[in-house]
Amino acid sequence: MSNDLVFERIKRSDAYLNRNSRDLPSTRSTWGSTVLLGGIGVWCLMVLSFTIFFMSFSVVCAILPALMFCLGVMMWVKCFRAEVEFKDAAVEANPAIVISKHSRSSGDMSSHHITFEFEDGGRKEYRIGYANEAALIGVGDAGVAFTKQSVFLAFDRVT
Repeated sequence: MSNDLVFERIKRSDAYLNRNSRDLPSTRSTWGSTVLLGGIGVWCLMVLSFTIFFMSFSVVCAILPALMFCLGVMMWVKCFRAEVEFKDAAVEANPAIVISKHSRSSGDMSSHHITFEFEDGGRKEYRIGYANEAALIGVGDAGVAFTKQSVFLAFDRVT
């Protein structure tokens, strides 16, 4: 069966027609973002105190801590913007065919990845968060891929 027919079959399926009412897993840990932004904030305050301390000796001694403070502020702003953009991003539900699935291991850790081919012919790889979810998806499966920016959320297989 050609890919065009597969994508038409997906678009006629209940999974695609009901895609806006699908319950999706939470996408990011709020604690992780809070800890990251808080850690960068503590870094900035600590470096700012070093800057003030070294300024009592000479302005030249305070240049490096001042630059480190500026770097910390820029990192904090970048992380905060990325978090806001991700929170405000729309969930996309696109017809897709699984063309590749693999795992990457490093020591005791392994991550599962999946590559989808979309209707426009484009392909994109996503990291799957849970091994049990990866086990349910196979190469050649067709269905609706739910994504948000570069984060995989769910896949509803169409038979």
